[in-house]
Amino acid sequence: MQKHFLILVISILSYSVYAQNTYEKGYFINNIGIKTDCLIKNLDWESNPTEFKYKLSENAKIKQIGIELVKEFGITGISKYTRFYGNIDRASDKTDELSEERNPIFKKEKLFLKVLLEGDASLYQYSDMGLIRYFYKTKNLNIEQLVYKRYLGKNNKSKADFTNYKVLKNTLYRQQLWNHLKCHSISIKEIKRIKYYEKELINFFIKYNECINSNYTSLSKKKSNLFHLNIRPGINSYSIDLINTYTTKKVAIKPNPAFRFGVEAEVIMPFNNNKWSFIVEPTYQHLKSEEEVVFTYSHTDYTETRNVIFDYKSLEIPFGIRYYLFLNNKSKLFINTSYIVGLSFNSEIALIQIAEDASASTHYEIGYRDNFTVGFGYKYDDKLSAEIRYGFVGDVLPNYVYWFGEYQSTSLLIGYTLF
Repeated sequence: MQKHFLILVISILSYSVYAQNTYEKGYFINNIGIKTDCLIKNLDWESNPTEFKYKLSENAKIKQIGIELVKEFGITGISKYTRFYGNIDRASDKTDELSEERNPIFKKEKLFLKVLLEGDASLYQYSDMGLIRYFYKTKNLNIEQLVYKRYLGKNNKSKADFTNYKVLKNTLYRQQLWNHLKCHSISIKEIKRIKYYEKELINFFIKYNECINSNYTSLSKKKSNLFHLNIRPGINSYSIDLINTYTTKKVAIKPNPAFRFGVEAEVIMPFNNNKWSFIVEPTYQHLKSEEEVVFTYSHTDYTETRNVIFDYKSLEIPFGIRYYLFLNNKSKLFINTSYIVGLSFNSEIALIQIAEDASASTHYEIGYRDNFTVGFGYKYDDKLSAEIRYGFVGDVLPNYVYWFGEYQSTSLLIGYTLF
């Protein structure tokens, strides 16, 4: 069953990836200014690209072109990039990697800058693996970096002791804005309050363009809700196989369907068109089954009949990742895999002696169980979802030498997104 389920999920995923259309209307302008309308593969780049794939029509051959041949490209209504050759400071902003150098260390590079706002004063962004820099341009000024840099400064003249350092900030970008984007409605106090964040810089450039009566276009991506809380009730179908090295028989306990209830917190990653997310889903379930079993012990003819009772109460917390496959504006498929941290309480497997002497009955405490799951599902209108989830085999009797309790489950989950 495990093998068949995984083959099914992989097959559906492969088909969906192949069928999914990620090419959107766009254009690019080459080095001599010729504009080519095309379909560009929209990867919703987290880091600014240096190349991209495109097609001249839906059924045309896929081509790739890069920064050496393209000075501008864009995806209609979504994003725009312009080529820049000039200075950029790549000093790390990580506290444990800060230098004592206050001034930026510039190096000339050829980059695609993402256009955030276009007008008489324009704002651009460069991002590369967590490094973020903002650039600007005016009618009288070519594109240049807005300088912000954290660095280490000494509290006193003592040497070598790291505790004598403190983190200082070079906020030259505020002076740059004051020098080149002055307007009667913008005060120096207002500029001193601007932080080196996308939203605050965009708001400032909007205000400046409006102040000088300049037409402008904001191309910054509207922030969608990146956090969701989902209610996830469902039904578990599970199986338990008890194995003991002294018996000649593996005991399979017939499962009963069991209700489970979970609350899922989902954080959408703000790149790659919101296709990836992290999920955490605390879930409560109570599983109970009873089976009459005849035990035959190894190397003897002795047999005995016992009632085997499986009583499992647990709080399971899956930590996982999810990938969405968009079918249209309202429908999407998803696949996820999770690592489960399990906590059982008041749970046991009991072997009840069916005889006049019941003193031989034994009870085995169900222990802490970690496991992995994989699931495949469908979501409609960002509200309703359904998922089939398979849990791999895990041992629920980890504290016993001669007993093994092989537990696995298949679940049908129904979800509703609160927000």
